[in-house]
Amino acid sequence: MIDPNGKKYTRKEMAQMAAGMSASFGEKGPPAGFCAMSYKEGVDKGGKFPAGKAAFMEACEEGVKLAS
Repeated sequence: MIDPNGKKYTRKEMAQMAAGMSASFGEKGPPAGFCAMSYKEGVDKGGKFPAGKAAFMEACEEGVKLAS
């Protein structure tokens, strides 16, 4: 991922960020569609995903699983 400021993140960093965000929701976990919402928000704010949406979703879902 490349954020709107041009900072690049690896797949591992993306999964770690998703795990952190997921953990912040507590025992209930993130809402349904969390990864899809995160992707849309990233695109809407100017983020770029050179590896594509599927790669983002995979890393996000891995992070969500790590947090649970």
